[in-house]
Amino acid sequence: MYVTVPLKDICLIVLLITLIIMVVYLITLFRNLSKTAKKSYEVLEDVKTVTEITEKRTVELDETIGNVTDTLNTVSNAIKGQENIFKQLSTIAGAVMSIVGMITGRNKKDEYEEKAGNTETEAETEE
Repeated sequence: MYVTVPLKDICLIVLLITLIIMVVYLITLFRNLSKTAKKSYEVLEDVKTVTEITEKRTVELDETIGNVTDTLNTVSNAIKGQENIFKQLSTIAGAVMSIVGMITGRNKKDEYEEKAGNTETEAETEE
């Protein structure tokens, strides 16, 4: 007994099997792509958060360095004798406070605002 299968049917069966394998492969590919996209989004959110924190700290550090520079210039002038004794003592105290503020991460502006009760909440800052 002979079974005859036309060449057209063999090609069609091979094509259907290949198509099924391709569909399974594409489903797996899109599933993995979805996971990768989610991870990438999480990483980008973390990078955004770190960038915002770095930007804020850089501005604070710039202000502190500016205050220290101004204070050191004033101390230099005081040492040269260009100011009276009370101004010199005030300048030295300001220099010490600026250096302490730089070490502790606070600056004079924050201290004055806290004393005056004008501090902003985090919600106001974010807006």
